[in-house]
Parts: sequence; C-alpha cells; structure tokens
Amino acid sequence: MEQFFVSLDKLARESHLTVAYTPKDLDQFKVYTAEVYRPGIMLAGYYQYFDRTRIQIIGLTELSYLNELDPEIRRTHLEKLFSFQPPAVILTRGFEPLPEMMEFAQKYGVPLLQSAEMTSPLMSSLIQALSTELATRITSGAVYDAAFVEEMVAQQDRAYFLRRGEQMHFYVACEDDGTVIGCAAFGPYHKNPAEGCFYSVFVLPEKQKRGVGRALIETIERDPLFLRAPRVVIPASINALHFYQELGYAFAPGGDRLDEEQLYCLEKFPQRSV
Repeated sequence: MEQFFVSLDKLARESHLTVAYTPKDLDQFKVYTAEVYRPGIMLAGYYQYFDRTRIQIIGLTELSYLNELDPEIRRTHLEKLFSFQPPAVILTRGFEPLPEMMEFAQKYGVPLLQSAEMTSPLMSSLIQALSTELATRITSGAVYDAAFVEEMVAQQDRAYFLRRGEQMHFYVACEDDGTVIGCAAFGPYHKNPAEGCFYSVFVLPEKQKRGVGRALIETIERDPLFLRAPRVVIPASINALHFYQELGYAFAPGGDRLDEEQLYCLEKFPQRSV
C-alpha cells in the first residue's frame, strides 16, 4: 500500500514557521502522521514507545524544564531526542534554540524550526492541517490516481479554507482533548446560490465507521441555512457514495456519472421532509 505524506516545506509555509536549521531543503522532508508530540516525558529520560514519525513540539514547559537540568543531563536527553531523527523539532513562542539543540540538529540532520504561536494553538493548527491533507490522500488514494489526488490536495491550503469559511458554515468533530478528527461545511451551491451544498467533508481514516461522519451531516441538517434551502447538493467521491445514499441522498439528474473532478452529484430536498 502506498504511504502518503505531507511535505515539511508546505506545512512550514502554511503554519508560518521559520527555519533555525535544516540540513537540506524542507521539501525533501516528509511527514507521514497527523499526530504531533510534546516530548516532556522523553526529556525526563523515558524513551519507551517513542514515535519517531511525529513532529516534536517544545514549548515553555519543556524549555523551562531543560534549563533547570544539570548541563550534562540536558545534553544526554537532547541528544537522545534528536538521535531518533523525527521529521522536525519546533520551538513555540518565538523561543531561540538552546546551543545543544543546534549541535544535535546538525549532528543528526533534523530540521529545527520556530513559531511565534503559543504551544496549544500551534499544535491544533498543525494537527488540523496534517489531518486534512493526509485524510484526502488516504481516503482518495485507493480509487484515484496519485496525480489527481496531489492536484486536489494542492488546492486545499489554509487560504483555501479561510476563503471558504467566509462564505459558509464550518463544523469540526473533535476528541475530548480537542484533536480534530473530522470536518464538514455547508454553503451556497456554486451553480445556483439559492440552493445549498456540502463542502470539505472529511473524517480521519482511523476514525471512520464510528458515526463521526453521520454526526457531522446530521448536525448540518439542523442548521437553518440547510433547512431554508429548496435543494441541497452533495458532491460525492467514489468512496463516499454509499454513505450519502444511506443518509437519504439520491442521484441528481445526470449525477450518476463522474464529473471532471471525479465526483458524483447527489441531492436532497429538505423542505419536503419538514
């Protein structure tokens, strides 16, 4: 099975990260998981179950702890962290890297990045960006060729969603800790603004078949914007077709044929079911 990834360069540009050190261009580094990690417990010396595929985030708590350590112990723990060669280590709040961080980033070839954001907002932003891109690739990759998927993903950067957010109602599904696991939006249909349309409906692959997608759709179906629409359209991917049909959406006229974006067109008439 093809392993999907997000370029570290794309992530850095969209999240406004600056480079303190990188051994090569960021577009040569690949991020394979939507999870990011604060390595506090590892910096305390516990390395079991450490996931080297995750971006590591160092904020105020971690930096304060490191500054309190004996210099030799600090060196030992930081070298261990960088020796795992994670995709990147990011310092938040505009903090400058410790000298040992620069030393071990260079020794092990790990990108060392900085962000002006607070730790929690940055983590949420990174997780959402990674989740959206990886979900698009993973859920589409089985039925669409790689070139089509990459072209589709390239259009869906942060600016894309901000523009969409000005025109429609956005919903997200979150875990108890705030991790975004799904999203959906509803707004005017571009072919007829008097009608409504679903956009950007995604659920992380590992969270699918747990009712998350159904909860998002049913929540939007209670939105006044949805209820006022004489007709609602859903552009459905090949993977999602049967899911939407189970929720009562049927093919629009001519919608049973894939369009130029490789989507079916389904419809529902909210006012008929009121």
